[in-house]
Amino acid sequence: MRSLSGASLAAVALLTLGSFTAGCGQVNVIKARKAFKAANQSYQAQDYKKAAEAYEEAIAADPENKDIQVGLGLAQLVTGDVQVAAATWLPVIEACSDPQILLDMVKLYHHTGDRGAEQRAMTRLRQVGGMR
Repeated sequence: MRSLSGASLAAVALLTLGSFTAGCGQVNVIKARKAFKAANQSYQAQDYKKAAEAYEEAIAADPENKDIQVGLGLAQLVTGDVQVAAATWLPVIEACSDPQILLDMVKLYHHTGDRGAEQRAMTRLRQVGGMR
């Protein structure tokens, strides 16, 4: 039986590690989808606190998912966490394509006095055809 050289062992280790981390990424995507679905269901049932918790769980599993962040901001807004919602939405304004949510963003940032964010949301609203 032939033994593997150090370089061959390193290559096998890297391939194994790559497969393992790819598998972990898939697990996180599945967790995020399940939590996002649960959050949306809670939101529809008007259980906004539970929805916010589920959105946060989904974000923990998939922090780059802008749709989840938009949902979390919406849940925070309807529960009265205005400043927290404003902070949650700030990095995702340009990713939002829902005219109603963008209009909510415009109103929120107008209310909080953040004219820069208000203008960004207004610009995005025009881009998606929500305002002429």
